[in-house]
Amino acid sequence: MRVEYIGHSGVLVELPNTNLLFDVIAFPQVTSDPLRSLQHDVGNMPHIDMSKDTVILASHSHGDHYAEQIWTLRHSFPHIHYIISKDIPFSSGVRKRLDITGEDMDRITRVRGYSSSDITLSDNHILHLQTIPATDEGVAFLVKVDGRIIYHAGDHHLWVWEGNTAKQNDDMREVFLRTLSRLELDDSEKIDVAFLLLDGRLESTAYEGMDTYIEMLPLHHIIPIHQWKNYGLTDSYISERKLPSYITLHKVTGENCSFTLE
Repeated sequence: MRVEYIGHSGVLVELPNTNLLFDVIAFPQVTSDPLRSLQHDVGNMPHIDMSKDTVILASHSHGDHYAEQIWTLRHSFPHIHYIISKDIPFSSGVRKRLDITGEDMDRITRVRGYSSSDITLSDNHILHLQTIPATDEGVAFLVKVDGRIIYHAGDHHLWVWEGNTAKQNDDMREVFLRTLSRLELDDSEKIDVAFLLLDGRLESTAYEGMDTYIEMLPLHHIIPIHQWKNYGLTDSYISERKLPSYITLHKVTGENCSFTLE
């Protein structure tokens, strides 16, 4: 399995029969959205094997996770499917502006939190999808395909801010734990790779979300996302935490950084 960190929260997962593109915003078009400004790394669209099924997943509508330009990819990839959160604008007016046809709609799955479905790709190739609602907007994804299990958090994180009241932060912890407990994994299953937030804006509580994920989920590889270019956070986390021997936390060094995972 090859993984490419594209930028910010955008990643590519290459599997034998499937490409998964999560929260990619690596498009050259200029935008006025401040969340897609140079305060974070956008990256460049990687080379993708077009002979495989290519699945585009967008966790929510925030500009650092979603760009309308993802819809242009359907003109280049013959075996494409979209999985998008229902908070992403998709009215008839939006579809008309994006020139999304009835045929295109057959390749689009819209999801909300706490959903589970089997999605048929080309040649009866099945992708199993679970979602949970994010603690910010949209959903987090758990994908089972090609014998692998991949988790992408989107903006599902333990948003414990120093300026919040104690009750607000306690409520956030309760919701975060409850949603994670709803992920359905067999006792023998592990998550092969998880893309988890490590966000320095949370200051003294920046590590608490990662800690909770590690405590609650059977993880193998972790690749941090949502670091706002502060890649040193990974080194700091590793130096301050003793990870279980079965977990590898990989360091992202910049845009379009690749990893080969067993």
